Amino acid sequence: MPPTTKQKPSPLLIVLLILVLITGVLAGTALSQVQDLKNSKSAITSAKDTDLFDQPADLPTFIEKIGKSIVLVKCNGASGSGFAYDDQDMTEGFKTAIVTNHHVIDECVSTPEDIEIYIGDDYKTLTKTKLYNYDSDNDLALIEIDATLPILEEAEYFAEPGWWTMAIGNPTNGDNNGGVLYRATTFGHIAAVEDEYFNFTSAVINPGNSGGPLLNSRGQVIGINSLGGASTEDGISNIAIDTDVLCKKIYKCD
Repeated sequence: MPPTTKQKPSPLLIVLLILVLITGVLAGTALSQVQDLKNSKSAITSAKDTDLFDQPADLPTFIEKIGKSIVLVKCNGASGSGFAYDDQDMTEGFKTAIVTNHHVIDECVSTPEDIEIYIGDDYKTLTKTKLYNYDSDNDLALIEIDATLPILEEAEYFAEPGWWTMAIGNPTNGDNNGGVLYRATTFGHIAAVEDEYFNFTSAVINPGNSGGPLLNSRGQVIGINSLGGASTEDGISNIAIDTDVLCKKIYKCD
């Protein structure tokens, strides 16, 4: 039997094959984009639907995302924490509002130019600051900075006993040289709520955590970490001032 002769494919067949391949690639890309969109919507939906009594499903990613909004606040050598909370109606030249405790910047109220806010993963970037408003009675302060940070959303509901909570901030590391632990986290639950103004949590609030956020499992701010203590007489207390106070006393909400 004579050998089979190799035949070259016709130009029309080559064109058809190319069209089939292109169509397959485009279809695959479209399906991939649809799936990515579905995954993205699913992630958003799952975050909003997270049971407030349960820990977030992906805790490492949760912590990393929240950490991008946390800053280091310094005043005359002392340090505390703060977080990006608003980026609307800023003074010209400023881009983000930072919430902290009044006692963190108390010594710099008369000389606000001495307030220092550091941002970035290693807190090496010093920003320009402007003291916008403060309320010493409720231990709150709002500072504008000239950098853009992702803002944290306020909790939709008042906290309830049993909610999962996370405190994040920059507690001192105990080396007597002013060192801090960047974006350290502690976890717990809401133990009690007093007059919808003060949230008692089992998440430990250490020195240096002052001014950082207390968050629910959806990544929303429940309150501003303000006081932590322990004694044989009074027991253990970790208190965060509810964001509703911030609204009424600093932003002058209705």
